[in-house]
Amino acid sequence: MATGRGQRVDASGQASVLPAIVHAPMFWDMLGTVPHRAGPFLVARNVNGAEIRNVWLCRDGYVAFALYGGAVGLQSTRALVDWMEERGMAPELVREIDWDRFEAPAAAADLIDRLQDAIGAFLLTLTKREFYRGAIERRIRSS
Repeated sequence: MATGRGQRVDASGQASVLPAIVHAPMFWDMLGTVPHRAGPFLVARNVNGAEIRNVWLCRDGYVAFALYGGAVGLQSTRALVDWMEERGMAPELVREIDWDRFEAPAAAADLIDRLQDAIGAFLLTLTKREFYRGAIERRIRSS
């Protein structure tokens, strides 16, 4: 029942950042290195030095989404591109990529930058609630 009054939510700050760092423990086992902090970017995700964003600004805060491509991100990226097209915000570059073959870890840094510019512009039109509701409806990975 809506009363117009707020509610108290007790949430773990440590647990809330887990999606942004879940990949970090694997670095030691796989590469023998400990990743450094990278702010809103995923660490060591691209062999060409591109910074792949994981935390994005939206209309009322921040959301988590990473550009994967290939087998891992195929569903998510296609669904995001479709959503961008529905809103008239998918530039030609985004529409023309073969998302079945796209691999973010091997993509050129300038391509990653241009893709992220387009995605960033789209996400700025959404609130956090709109993004996460849309992500659930469209089966988009949100981290």
